[in-house]
Amino acid sequence: MSYLIKPKNYKPLLDLKQTELGIKQIKEFFQLNLSSELRLRRVTAPLFVLKGMGINDDLNGIERPVSFPIKDLGDAQAEVVHSLAKWKRLTLADYHIEPGYGIYTDMNAIRSDEELGNLHSLYVDQWDWERVITNEDRTVNFLKEIVNRIYAAMIRTEYMVYEMYPQIKPCLPQKLHFIHSEELRQLYPNLEPKCREHAICQKYGAVFIIGIGCQLGDGKKHDGRAPDYDDYTTKGLNDLPGLNGDLLLWDNVLQRSIELSSMGIRVDKEALQRQLKEEKEMEIDLLSLFFYLIQKWKILLLGAIIGGILAEGMTLLKTPMYQSTSTLYMLSKTTSITSMADLQLGSELSSDFTIIASSKPVVDAAVESLKEDKNINLTRGQIQSMLSVANKEDTRMLSITITSDDPELSYEVADAVTTAAVAQMAAITQTDPPTIVEHPEVASSAVDNGMRKNLVVGILAGLVLVAAIYVILYMMNDRIQTEEDIQMYLDTTVLGVIPVDKELAYYSKQEEKNEKGRHGRKKKA
Repeated sequence: MSYLIKPKNYKPLLDLKQTELGIKQIKEFFQLNLSSELRLRRVTAPLFVLKGMGINDDLNGIERPVSFPIKDLGDAQAEVVHSLAKWKRLTLADYHIEPGYGIYTDMNAIRSDEELGNLHSLYVDQWDWERVITNEDRTVNFLKEIVNRIYAAMIRTEYMVYEMYPQIKPCLPQKLHFIHSEELRQLYPNLEPKCREHAICQKYGAVFIIGIGCQLGDGKKHDGRAPDYDDYTTKGLNDLPGLNGDLLLWDNVLQRSIELSSMGIRVDKEALQRQLKEEKEMEIDLLSLFFYLIQKWKILLLGAIIGGILAEGMTLLKTPMYQSTSTLYMLSKTTSITSMADLQLGSELSSDFTIIASSKPVVDAAVESLKEDKNINLTRGQIQSMLSVANKEDTRMLSITITSDDPELSYEVADAVTTAAVAQMAAITQTDPPTIVEHPEVASSAVDNGMRKNLVVGILAGLVLVAAIYVILYMMNDRIQTEEDIQMYLDTTVLGVIPVDKELAYYSKQEEKNEKGRHGRKKKA
């Protein structure tokens, strides 16, 4: 959902020209410092790549790329890049970059699924970089060293801005605070992940949160990460999983944290397989689940039938209700309807009369009338619970309905309320009373008790309940059942499959039962 934070009494410190000049100076200064700190050379990045090549990065795995056909390539689909994580790794190989060195680029992208606001737009303009490391560098200490170098470049850039524009005071702390996402969860257990980020950044000013994408102690993730992006499962800080993280700063103007960098040590073969396996284990195979439920169709049908029977039974047990209704026309007998003014008056009075008909004076007058004329003793609350008043849309017709389990009582009360309402309307408007179009009558049959509707609801409820039970049982079943399960969970290639002889299986089960019976008799003796 889009958002926009508008700070109260905010006034920019720079005018438009100064802002544009400042942006230019920041980009030039920071990229020079970044490339110097990390020993990076500049390369030109693509704006789009061909679909299906596996080059475009999926970020957290759910964003939809902007795509378009290329006419000269037979309408082959191209995708605007999300990020260049995979492309950069290929480029490192193409340039034969040595360990300890890397590349950077001024990347432009379009992210159509981005949450729009002060911090994000559809258009992305950012630095992307990648560096060749050795296997020995795959440690959390190396990650922290690189992050500190980036932060040092930020500190120098902030001071450069202060030199150019003294009115912009430096606010970044000299030291960056490191914390794991699980430690952050334990520190703020009652806060959502984003609120945890705000809280820790407000406290320290600059924070690097390690382990983005790994499963936390509560079974959730701090934030999403694609499994083929960076390593969030290898043990690192305080023996917790993750060689990646997000760099966040506190923004005093917006009064919230802002993410300036999402980075980490890229996955190797082992980390990629481990993270893909973890993701698969967290997902439900919907197709397998569908066929599993199809196999249980008899029990599902039985659940639907039982649900329908129960709903029907509850409907039949309900006390039948009867209604008696009167209809009023909001123009009196003597009022002319030849002018638009008269018609407009009737329309305006409809809403007023709806309120008058259910008002306390009307109900109290009906209570007295029933007591004196019919010897029926009802309270104001009892009649109000029976009474409903409605103005039919785009008409000057008003209906007064009384609902009761006694058809005679509903008629008597409807008649008394109608009479009292007409009199009250005439007294308030000081005109002739409205016209009674339909007088209330004794109901000959009960109102619809919603039997068909309840039957459908009962059938669906029974079906859903049984299906939900089987879904839970399916998700809790950790037995290996297929060749795919063996390959995924045991990381073992299947050489062959031995078919099950049903007759042999039957006799094996019988023998097992007999064996248990013999053991049971011996124990008893």
